[in-house]
Order: sequence, then structure tokens, then C-alpha cells
Amino acid sequence: KMRRGSVGNSQGIKKEEILRRSAEMYAKVGDMKKYCELMVELKEWERALAVAPSVSIDYWKNLTTDYANHLAENLDETAVPFYLAAGREDAAANFYSNRNENNDALLVCKSFENRAKNNSTNNESKVSEPFESEAHNNGALIKKTTTRMADEYFENGEAVLAATSHLAAGDTSAGIQKLLAGGRVLLAFCVAHALGCNDKQKQMIVDCMGPQEAKAISTHFEL
Repeated sequence: KMRRGSVGNSQGIKKEEILRRSAEMYAKVGDMKKYCELMVELKEWERALAVAPSVSIDYWKNLTTDYANHLAENLDETAVPFYLAAGREDAAANFYSNRNENNDALLVCKSFENRAKNNSTNNESKVSEPFESEAHNNGALIKKTTTRMADEYFENGEAVLAATSHLAAGDTSAGIQKLLAGGRVLLAFCVAHALGCNDKQKQMIVDCMGPQEAKAISTHFEL
């Protein structure tokens, strides 16, 4: 008698053979989308991706994103180049951010900014709404990533590095707050002055100073 395990294995092989023959048939009649779907079901993603552009570039991008998601679910870092190839810098940056690899996340965000600049330079027409939405999401991701970096620096006693993380993302207020919280009040005032903060904001910083520091500021600056 055939063992139960052998029966199950033979059934699995039979199903795979049926799927493979079906895929070949769909390819012969020109239904490349169905071919790709069956290749994915067989977990032969690379074959599906190689043929997908014959369906459409959008279909290829969607399939590439699906494959990257599949890799990311298994914590496979090779998901990143597939995300980038599909134009999904946001997903690639999120992948790194979720692993606390913030420098890599910011590097990917920078890649998106460069693509956005090239897009606006090469296309004189109005930027599409999906692209604007993607840019907004990228900005939010940059802020999230730099905030995480700043908090880590601050917890390690690096108030200046924490502040520069915020400032690099254009968040002047958060950067100044990190300097104040770290006791770098004079530096906070200099940053506020250099970046054009209004007198009310600078006065708020002066109010955090000791008498001697406040006097020195009032000697050189008018508030």
C-alpha cells in the first residue's frame, strides 16, 4: 500500500503540473496576465515579473510591489530594490524605518525627492494628484524618521545631534525644543536668530536663560 504521505506528495506534484501546463497554454494563446497569475501561484515570481511588462507597465509595477510585499513579510531585505524599481520609495523607506534603520530610510526618502525634482523638470504640465499625494506621504515619513532619530540621540545625551536631525527635516521648532531641553539655551537662540524666527519665539528662549546669558543677549540683539 502507498503511504499517506506519498499520496499527499503525489497530489501536490499533480496540481503543480496542472498549473504549469495551464500557464503554458495561456501563454500560447497570448493571455500573459493569466500566465503571470499562475506563475505567482506556483511561487515562480521571477518568471511572472519577466513576462509582466507584456501586459502593461502598470501591471508590472503592481506585480513587482506584490513581490516586494511578499519578501518584506518574511523580513527579506531584498524587498527594497523591488520596491524602488516599482517606484515605491515610500514602502522601501517604511521597511527600513520599521527595522529602526533610520539612515537608510532617509536615504530612500532622498531618492524620492530627487525623482520628484526630475519629474517637475522634465514635465512642464501640472504634477498629477497621485504624485502629489505620494510626495505628501514622503514628507510625513521624513518627519517620522527624523523624529525617531532625534529621540534616540537625545536619550543618549546628544542634544545637538537631536536638534540637527529635526532641522535637517525643516522642523525648526522641534530642533529648538531639543536644544532647550538639553540645556543648550544660547545655541537655541543662535539657531532661532539664524533661521529667522520671530521676536516672540526668540524672547521665549531668552526667558529660559539665566540672568547673565539674558544680559549678554540683550547687549547684542534687539527684541
